Amino acid sequence: MTFTRWLLTRKQQERDDRVGDLARDVAMDREWPSVRGAGRGIYREYLERASGGWNAVLESFDLAYAEWRSANGRK
Repeated sequence: MTFTRWLLTRKQQERDDRVGDLARDVAMDREWPSVRGAGRGIYREYLERASGGWNAVLESFDLAYAEWRSANGRK
């Protein structure tokens, strides 16, 4: 499962934490990069531009990405 698909699952969107906030924001973001095979750098670069480098957003992304990697058996 891709990161975006994982993030947009109902389970992630219903979370009451930073990852849930990010998931809901991404679900409403029509410009979110949905290129198949997009990597961490593409998503992070997009969020840096879209949020003006706001640390809370970037930290939420880093947390979500780490969880996704762990859930998919990636290091």
